Amino acid sequence: FCNEVEETLARIRSEDAGVTIDDFHFLKGSALNIGLSDVGRLCQEAEHEVRDGSLSGLAIQEIEKAFSDSRMALVTELARLNVTGR
Repeated sequence: FCNEVEETLARIRSEDAGVTIDDFHFLKGSALNIGLSDVGRLCQEAEHEVRDGSLSGLAIQEIEKAFSDSRMALVTELARLNVTGR
């Protein structure tokens, strides 16, 4: 999942907004499937911005930050579970 998200974010940064709506949709669905509601919400907002022609670099940065924070929390929790065996 993390690798796919990073690849998709790289593609979003490098392509025009007309191409990225599917990428944001993929990210939104993937994030929501594993409970990353903040990332999903930001991706949904970005989808709307793409449709309106108003996507900003700030929106992409917010998604990247939310994903990074979520990934770090996931890694921390997995490490905790590994240590405690729960």
